[in-house]
Amino acid sequence: MNPYLLSLVLFALVSGLHAREVDLANTQLPNHIKPVSGKIVLVADYAKKGEDRRIPVYLINGSDKSITLDSQDGDVYLKLETKGADGKWQRAQPHAYSWCGNSYMNSPKVRAGHYLKISGYQPAKDKGGMDREIRYTIYQRDYNFTSNAGRGLVLESDIDLASRDAMVLEWADFDFVSKVALGEITLKNEMDHVKDLQASAIYILAEPRFDSKKSLQVLKKVGEKFPKRHEAVKQSTLRIQEAQKKVSSAKK
Repeated sequence: MNPYLLSLVLFALVSGLHAREVDLANTQLPNHIKPVSGKIVLVADYAKKGEDRRIPVYLINGSDKSITLDSQDGDVYLKLETKGADGKWQRAQPHAYSWCGNSYMNSPKVRAGHYLKISGYQPAKDKGGMDREIRYTIYQRDYNFTSNAGRGLVLESDIDLASRDAMVLEWADFDFVSKVALGEITLKNEMDHVKDLQASAIYILAEPRFDSKKSLQVLKKVGEKFPKRHEAVKQSTLRIQEAQKKVSSAKK
């Protein structure tokens, strides 16, 4: 085959694999699913499970503004959740990050007056599963979209894997991230290439969602306890200090 034609075919295949989700007008929603005026809501339709047991979930934009979603290979970060023994909601769907930067190029948009239909994860038929109260949440820092609760299936193995994958640190509180950075909690990620989660925790401590003074205190302890982590500690410390300088300059 002509090399030029071959490249076009390969491009078309890759484009198809990374196709964006397409939003539809709210007037096309199923009759029993309703938008809420002025709000963006996430609705799981537990009564309409597919043959693969997956649950249709609708992100419905009833506001007058468009929203842009983060995604990986065209899939937004919609995750299955269930309640733990402590009664708190926890992720029951592990995540595997991609090593390829192209996986994060697509950013699906949901226009005002439109909705996005997403397939909610359920364990495969041959995996079994426990009947539990579940819900779905879109894991994106600048939004807080959580669905209505219902009945569904979860796997203990999924809950376990999700409790120690790379995504757990992205959403953990300061205490948990600090303990991982200090080596007090060891996470064994079996989902993807991100294996050194202590290093990840050290870098995450520099995020602005945490108190910078507390983060610097923890980073100092990490540096003293783990000399081999010097470079990671140094980089996170510099990030925090640069952010502090910007805040100080803005106040002048």
